[in-house]
Amino acid sequence: MPPNGFGGTSRRWHAYVERQVLPARPAERPLIFNSWEATEFDISEKQQTELAELAAGLGVEVFVVDDAWFGARTSDVAGLGDW
Repeated sequence: MPPNGFGGTSRRWHAYVERQVLPARPAERPLIFNSWEATEFDISEKQQTELAELAAGLGVEVFVVDDAWFGARTSDVAGLGDW
């Protein structure tokens, strides 16, 4: 077993990838809002527009419409990729 178990190995691997593999990132990243926690599968254009306007007022720069954007995914038992 590696030191600190699988969690330690995972953290070291991610640190390596960030240091050695990925390109340098700017010091500041855009503030992102993901709509999933607010809406889950109950999604509409009106609702997403209202959320985006609220988020923009808080300084959000990127708004992600997450899940239920393709027809058949109406619950957590419907498969991904069925679009």
